[in-house]
Amino acid sequence: MSVVSPVLALPYRQTLQSAGTDALLTCLVHAFPPAELHWAKADRGNGRLQTTGNERYRVQNWTVNEYSTLYGLHISSLTSSDYGTYYCSARNDVGTDSAQLVVYGNISR
Repeated sequence: MSVVSPVLALPYRQTLQSAGTDALLTCLVHAFPPAELHWAKADRGNGRLQTTGNERYRVQNWTVNEYSTLYGLHISSLTSSDYGTYYCSARNDVGTDSAQLVVYGNISR
């Protein structure tokens, strides 16, 4: 097997979601050895989202093949504070890559 630095592909770069609904952000990672992936939100100083033990954010992953994994960030019951730019960042022993996704919607008044 050859060594591959992480390369990210986004099935969707932006998503329109109504407040109160759930959102699933996805990030496809091609890497070998497998990469570690983290999610961040721009208005939080690009700091990692707390996904462990958090009822609103849940991370899922699905193996596509030996080099590729699809990662998902499930956000429950969106509020206006959830709208904005999110980043998925992958890292393995060979390198890093990151990509951004935007969640937007109508904010009811």
